[in-house]
Amino acid sequence: MAFDIWLPQSRIAASAKLWPGRLPIDDLDAAVRTSPARTAFVGWNSVLQQQIRLSYEELGQRVDKIAQGLIERGIRPAEVVAFQLPNWWEFIALLYACNRIGAVANPLMPIFLQRELRFMFSFGDARIVVVPQSWRGFDHLEMLRQIRPELPNLQHVFAVGGSGEHSFESAFLDRPAVTAAEKAKLAARHPAPNDVLELIYTSGTSGEPKAVMHTANTVLAAAEAFVADIPVSAADVVFMGSPYAHQTGFLYGILMPIMLATKSVALDLWSADAAAPLIKAEGASFSMGSTPFLSDLVNLPETARGQVRATLRTWVCAGAPIPRLLVQRARTELELDVLSCWGMTENAGLTITRKRDP
Repeated sequence: MAFDIWLPQSRIAASAKLWPGRLPIDDLDAAVRTSPARTAFVGWNSVLQQQIRLSYEELGQRVDKIAQGLIERGIRPAEVVAFQLPNWWEFIALLYACNRIGAVANPLMPIFLQRELRFMFSFGDARIVVVPQSWRGFDHLEMLRQIRPELPNLQHVFAVGGSGEHSFESAFLDRPAVTAAEKAKLAARHPAPNDVLELIYTSGTSGEPKAVMHTANTVLAAAEAFVADIPVSAADVVFMGSPYAHQTGFLYGILMPIMLATKSVALDLWSADAAAPLIKAEGASFSMGSTPFLSDLVNLPETARGQVRATLRTWVCAGAPIPRLLVQRARTELELDVLSCWGMTENAGLTITRKRDP
């Protein structure tokens, strides 16, 4: 797919004070340099029934291995790597590996099945696809086998937790650390901040999904605005129950915490009962999600509400109307500041109430 975006110099100049002029991979590299031992990710893998914890150093090493593996499988700058994964560390690592080598990350919601994926893989001209072997009892790899004959440009399919030639682990992780020579080649692939970074689909009003393109400048500017306006700092721990493949999770559950070199905590399958103890155990202080997520937390039994109340301080609510009573209950029963946000996949968060607003 050719990403022929229209970005005249006048637009670049007009946005100079808003666009940071760097890449997500630059933020990760900075975090690895300054805070290698700090926890980067804590997540629950429902398939393995185990918690996964990674430091920034460990995450950086895995990103480099995956980036090298993508190059070895022929991925060139501006080619699309699609991944349909839950909120697992592999999603984060694939995103940053793509950015490392100038490939375009194409996150896809795990709920998409054959009909949607035929269109999305074809339209985006995906060269590599990564799926879970199994998720919520569904065999994603078998689904890809069924539709692959209709996708002539798809070169490789890998499954997290898979086996044989389709094993993601064997292809990208079961290898020595990246050598100095390989790191030099990775550095040579460093893209520009106005190159396309992300291809993400949003609901189509005319029957087919719309493909939205974002650059490093547009996604990082959105995350930086949250940091400044809410505010959020490196002292915060970010909890994310919204899917990473939705722009909410992508921007504010991945890019923002890594920008701050802080800890991100994730559930791969939303459950308020599971969220409450995890929030307390990891000291999560910030989260963002639509109204149903907040409603689920408010309606927990008092003991569980106490776990949320112990550390969570800010909830940005977006995606649906927010009943006044829900905000009042969140404030009195969870001691939460609820901030109302409105945005779009195309623009991220556009308007938000701030704690300092009257």
